[in-house]
Amino acid sequence: MKNRLLSDNREQLPLTFHSTENYEVVDESYSFGDYNLEIDGKVIFSFERKNPGDLASTIMGGHERFVNEINRAKEAGVPFVVVVECSYNDFINKKFPNGFRIKVQGYVLAKILHTMMLHYNIQFLFFNSREEMLDYIRNTFESIIKEYEKNKPKS
Repeated sequence: MKNRLLSDNREQLPLTFHSTENYEVVDESYSFGDYNLEIDGKVIFSFERKNPGDLASTIMGGHERFVNEINRAKEAGVPFVVVVECSYNDFINKKFPNGFRIKVQGYVLAKILHTMMLHYNIQFLFFNSREEMLDYIRNTFESIIKEYEKNKPKS
């Protein structure tokens, strides 16, 4: 069975992945994550992409839907990582489009972010560009596949 990178077809500005010898890219919605790695028919790793404005509104008030998504990944035993399209400093200093509209101080954003990270056992990774984010996700998936193949029981 071919490995698959499931790219959520509901993404408004999706990252562009291309099929490789290690996986086939499939546009398909899933119950959690925007970019999921499926090996032998089972999703084993998930990335959720957020732009900074979306992340701010999610952690400030859209908790419920996001927490439900995190919990679905957790119930499936799948690591869930949130990748953010800006630097950490730009996020907490609200230096992104419409960041000035966010009424809370930057340290409050940081506190909520870190509390969620600890409470839900997830990671938030910040990237300076979409290209950097794309490379990170692609390299992570390639490394997971390599390790899986190396440790796969011989039949």
